Amino acid sequence: MKKQLLTSLLFLLASITSVAQTWYDVDNGITDLTFSTTCDGCSVSTVANPDASDTEATNVLLWKIAADSSLQNKEIVFSFPDGYGLTPTDFASLVVTVRLYLPDLTNYSNFDSNTRFRFYLGGQTVQLKLTDLAGTDVDGWYTLTYDFSGKTYTENVTEGSIRIIGQAARFTNLDNDIDFHFDTITSSVALSELEEEVDVLDDEAVLDTGNAWYHNYSPDTFGVTVNEVQGGVFLEQGDAVATPTTTGNSSALVAKFTKEEDAHSQLRFQLPGVINTDYQSSAIFKIRAYAPSTNVDGTSGRRLRLYLRDGIETAGQKNVTIDVTVFDAWQEYTFDFTEANLTEGVSYTTANLLIDQPDGDLLATGNVYYFDAFQGPAADVLSVDRLELSNASIVAYPNPVTNSFQIDSSLDIENVKLYNINGRLVKTFEANANYDVSNLAKGIYIVDIKTLKGLKTLKIVKE
Repeated sequence: MKKQLLTSLLFLLASITSVAQTWYDVDNGITDLTFSTTCDGCSVSTVANPDASDTEATNVLLWKIAADSSLQNKEIVFSFPDGYGLTPTDFASLVVTVRLYLPDLTNYSNFDSNTRFRFYLGGQTVQLKLTDLAGTDVDGWYTLTYDFSGKTYTENVTEGSIRIIGQAARFTNLDNDIDFHFDTITSSVALSELEEEVDVLDDEAVLDTGNAWYHNYSPDTFGVTVNEVQGGVFLEQGDAVATPTTTGNSSALVAKFTKEEDAHSQLRFQLPGVINTDYQSSAIFKIRAYAPSTNVDGTSGRRLRLYLRDGIETAGQKNVTIDVTVFDAWQEYTFDFTEANLTEGVSYTTANLLIDQPDGDLLATGNVYYFDAFQGPAADVLSVDRLELSNASIVAYPNPVTNSFQIDSSLDIENVKLYNINGRLVKTFEANANYDVSNLAKGIYIVDIKTLKGLKTLKIVKE
């Protein structure tokens, strides 16, 4: 029985000591705390132990406070390593000890024993007075114990500070620098690995000045046409799906894209106007997206890319790429082309949203993205040419087509290009009265009609 009790006691002690952690110890290379100081003329450095007879430390941290007429609120601050800190539950039993070397305070005029050392963590503090430390009229090492147990916290803490507090009237004629040395700083609990804090979006997306809703489900506003879906299944409008969550986005229904085996999965939207170097200042797009954590990295990771193109033409195309790093929550992604090096003379008429692209190894097949609140420049802030094109009457007939079709256009046509549903160019025509497609397979084709005012895109069905 005694042996069992001893074993249990040893296990309990091991459990207790396993969670205790040294935050700072120069000699043992433990530097979980990064120090700095905020007071003018003060400094932080590593120096030899000022007490040659002390066997516990060879090198220590020096906090040098410059000579000053007041010692009021001098502070040394620290931060924990990135991604680590203290959670609210950690404070239930948190006790921090600081090994501090005090100078010979008798050398400093009016440096009295009511001077306090405060230890700050978040919005809470514990303080000790010099009168709480025996023998502080001479230089030497002391252990300061700060008991935070029982203090209430509601947020994680990633930084703190130690501050000297005292009434300003007590501190005069401080004509000498004051050196405080720190050795080990330990805690009764280990630092916690913190989960990344995600800002929750407002439930309703805000339409920016000068923008229009391109694809939005609250309210239902679909201001642009989806010309092409490549390498995936896109459920939208009448086929929209239930949102994965209304937290951060209130729309009950949203669009859903499921990636298939394609290196360049994408959605191509017809812009309401032309973006070129003259209208670049308005070229800012925003879209809300929800990426499940079950998505996997593709060949290029998980990311969204927005390309500006002249229809299917890739010459002069420009893109903004954003890595997706937040999952299981709605995020708003901003694609800003105002500083992009747009190609002079190119009229950008489409916005192509590429998903996890390029994915040459097809690793991201099956990834799912939900979309809502897609906005971009409104027609009235874009090129006048494009407005003329938008108002122009351009119709392809007959549609469906068997052998050939015609184009009725109020604008002069320069050329016509046909692409299959996968985006491959299959025919090019000069302006003509009839466009022969008799040798093409049955299916859906994209017709890009280039006019002097820009590009118009239509769909035809070949029977």
